[in-house]
Amino acid sequence: MESFRYDMETNEWQKEEIVNYTLDYLGRITEITRFLVRTDYTYYIHYEYTDDGYIVFERRNNSKDINKTEYIFNDHDDIKKIKEYRYGDLYSIEDYTYTYLIPTANDEVKTIHPKVYSRSHNLIIENPGTDNIISIYSITGQLLKKLSTSKNVEEIPLKAGIYIISIGNKTYKIKIK
Repeated sequence: MESFRYDMETNEWQKEEIVNYTLDYLGRITEITRFLVRTDYTYYIHYEYTDDGYIVFERRNNSKDINKTEYIFNDHDDIKKIKEYRYGDLYSIEDYTYTYLIPTANDEVKTIHPKVYSRSHNLIIENPGTDNIISIYSITGQLLKKLSTSKNVEEIPLKAGIYIISIGNKTYKIKIK
């Protein structure tokens, strides 16, 4: 692949860089060679794939110094660890931890969503959740009230009108009569 840039002084298109990709039989990148024409600079990247991730080797120009980065993934394809080596020495290790909800065959996982409705000039919110903040906005976007609750049912008196209710990461539009 070649890329070009337009030189305003010479009014000509000039080759900027040449990039070559090599793929394995699975369609994964195994090598990238990037040559910058103007600076005569070459950048080499080589990929090796392992059972739990891949390793990237990087070398610039004709240097013998190679940087190596190992990417290790868990069974959910989330990054688990990154090990970075600079000039042969261990430079850094980053560990990542994830928590997954894994139901057993006899457990039913239920998601409880808040129920939002109006009744007699009141906003009623059932099951708002204990960690959620309730924000009430006017239809123009003005924040009218913000509260946290530990109740299963929250009843908030409001004037007649249309309101935007935000509970955690969910948003509702409600008309109070």
